[in-house]
Amino acid sequence: MPTKFQDTLELKISTTATQNLKAGQCIKSSERPIIGSKGLLWHIRIESCDTWYDYFRSFVCVSKAEELRAVGTVEVGPKIPFTRAFDASIKGSLNVIDGYFHSSLGENGFIRIDITFTNFKSDIYTSGIVDDFITNTSHYATDVTILIGDKSLEVHRYMLFMISPVFQAEFEHDTEEAKTGKIKITDFEFATVKNVVDYCYGRECEAKTTLDLVNMLRFADKYDIRTIIKSIEPLLSRNLSIDSFCPIAQYAWDCERKDLQSKCALCYKENIASIGLSQSFINMNPSTQVGIIHALGPLCNAKLDNDLKQNEQTYSLIDADKPTVLSFTTDSDHYPTDARIIVGEQTINIHRQYLSMISPVFNEKFNGDTREKRTGAIEIADFDFSTVKLVIDYCYGRQVTDEVLSNASDILRFGHTYKIQHVIKQVEPLFLADLTTDNFCSIVQYAWKYEKSDLKEQCTAFFRKNYDKILFLPDFANIEPLLAMDIIRLAASVKE
Repeated sequence: MPTKFQDTLELKISTTATQNLKAGQCIKSSERPIIGSKGLLWHIRIESCDTWYDYFRSFVCVSKAEELRAVGTVEVGPKIPFTRAFDASIKGSLNVIDGYFHSSLGENGFIRIDITFTNFKSDIYTSGIVDDFITNTSHYATDVTILIGDKSLEVHRYMLFMISPVFQAEFEHDTEEAKTGKIKITDFEFATVKNVVDYCYGRECEAKTTLDLVNMLRFADKYDIRTIIKSIEPLLSRNLSIDSFCPIAQYAWDCERKDLQSKCALCYKENIASIGLSQSFINMNPSTQVGIIHALGPLCNAKLDNDLKQNEQTYSLIDADKPTVLSFTTDSDHYPTDARIIVGEQTINIHRQYLSMISPVFNEKFNGDTREKRTGAIEIADFDFSTVKLVIDYCYGRQVTDEVLSNASDILRFGHTYKIQHVIKQVEPLFLADLTTDNFCSIVQYAWKYEKSDLKEQCTAFFRKNYDKILFLPDFANIEPLLAMDIIRLAASVKE
């Protein structure tokens, strides 16, 4: 979804610095996030002009070769002031000053760019990928072992509940699996089971070939993991080739995928010589061969909607969206919410064990000898409803817009209170992207409360440079006196 982001960046640079640039050298500003994009960063780059010794060039650079619109002004000074407007498409870099005098800068020079980026792919903040939240946490250990031959995989029982009604049934009844915490799988290879588990957790998956994907889909069909079928099956349809025809067609008929059967039959109709006489087709299950031929009848005048490839493609599951908790809980109705968060008079329905996985605080409340465990309800009084809902939506993988930015301080406080490390990791850079006199006091309070040593140093240096403005801010007057004195003390102790 196209969106918009405005920013201003100033690079302090002197005439001497630009004059000393040699061919191939450059000076770069720090990188800044293009908030709302899918991880794009931008910076200013200065180069000397190859043909004009007395001139330099300035570029706006974006971290990925994604085309977007850049509109704004570039200002150079202060010795010989110069301002220029620009409005252009940018893909990688944009030359905003093609040549200007080194001497225009002076020894206290600057290049300031005020810019608005538009038409980029929006990252409406989403997460909900389980592995993101459980990485680097130790409070919620794996509690199930999947045995495949002489190999094994360690997983979380709740993950199996969430992704599959079949696994859920195995553990919720008086079964061997429920008693031992072990599942034996004999009809799939280790690589297939690992690919499925990794994909469901949101990890990198090693499935590359058609057969890899077909095996994952067969596993998903047996255990009714609908999210995998919904995400991966379209890859087979889009990448049907002469070489991959037989395993895809066999899957379509074995698992009764009518739409895929039709596409396979059409593929066979248009490539009957290449496919029908191949050894892999001859070796197919006879009932599938008959099914393909019978499916040709309604397709007399139909054509494939894309050119068929001869060779099998190498797949990447980057082409399929990583599954989120939201996708698992909405693609299937076997595991409804079983708890709620109460904020004032409003309620958010949740899955208690998912929140227990991602937060040691929720884990203690829902699995200890507590009122919350008995009632299935957690009352939160020290955060407003919008903050709590934003965090829960983010954890589930619902789309969260730029409300994250305006609520970043409260979201971070919630993340620290409930020890949800992934929320802190993702939101903190947005909150700290730009230290200004306007947000100085809120960032200072965050740095001191949560003992962010690097940020404390940054705040101290900023205060030292801007103390004449900060001391008279109403927000600074309201900072806790001991904190204010600590900032002043540290700033005074900094050596020039």
